[in-house]
Amino acid sequence: MFSGTVPRGKDEKEDYLLGQHLLNDPKNRQEHDFVVQMIREAVEACCYNIDIPSAPVVYPLKNLQHLYTPVTATLESGYTLLDVVERLHPTPALGGMPQKQSVDYIRKNETLNRGWYAGPVGWFDGHNNGEFAVAIRSALLQGMKPLYLLDVASLRILILRQNTKKLQ
Repeated sequence: MFSGTVPRGKDEKEDYLLGQHLLNDPKNRQEHDFVVQMIREAVEACCYNIDIPSAPVVYPLKNLQHLYTPVTATLESGYTLLDVVERLHPTPALGGMPQKQSVDYIRKNETLNRGWYAGPVGWFDGHNNGEFAVAIRSALLQGMKPLYLLDVASLRILILRQNTKKLQ
């Protein structure tokens, strides 16, 4: 699970300092912990052999560093991976907390239709093996050129109908 982001440094020292700042920043750690606890509750309802480390690590990508907590578990019999996915969506980053009250408030008071704004994306096989991530800030725009934008854990892919470009 990724949550909390800082840029990469210009050199190893700055990179390390930025990562340590992220790792020790109370706001980012609290927000990360909200999501980890929500994931724990959702997974515990359907799984056993749950492994969630007590603290995140810094996970570096090309241009960004994230707080990262891996979550693994084994499904209880009678459940599918989609049962877990259903319990995980929307995450606190998307719908707020407490989940039900926040989502109800958004539905009643937000005038913008979020459409394809966010949702789970991933794969699963016939043996209930799989992996899902939360796609956020997703959009389908219609205009001069059809455009699809998908941001999954800050890994961005931009696909234009005729031209492919990479977002930095």
